[in-house]
Amino acid sequence: VFNSFNDEILKESFITSINKLNSVKVCLVCNSSSEFALERLIEIAEKCDNTDVVNVKRKKSLVYSIRVGARYMSNQFNFKYLGFIVGMDNTDILNTIKKYTIHLEAILKMNKIEKENSTKQTFYKSIFSITEYIERVTL
Repeated sequence: VFNSFNDEILKESFITSINKLNSVKVCLVCNSSSEFALERLIEIAEKCDNTDVVNVKRKKSLVYSIRVGARYMSNQFNFKYLGFIVGMDNTDILNTIKKYTIHLEAILKMNKIEKENSTKQTFYKSIFSITEYIERVTL
């Protein structure tokens, strides 16, 4: 979820990092009324085959934006796992994507075990924070 995207230099880093996630589908959620931010996210998506963009027309809460992205992804695809990344700024998000690339297998394994050991969750409760899983995997 992006509240802004004004850094042209970071754009290329995002493209490189997202393209490394070839087995993962990515949805960039623009939680801003900024056309500039939306245009940057669309430019990223155009250079990444595994990426879509969803625009929240007016800035809303983080939870709302996560739900919009999750709803879009569940309507478009049939996934076993659906996670999200949010950060204080775009650099945080980029660093999380890079860490996710490294720890992808461990995160999915941990999520699978937790799903098997819990009662059936509602759709929104089954969505997991990739950032939290990275913290747990790297402890």
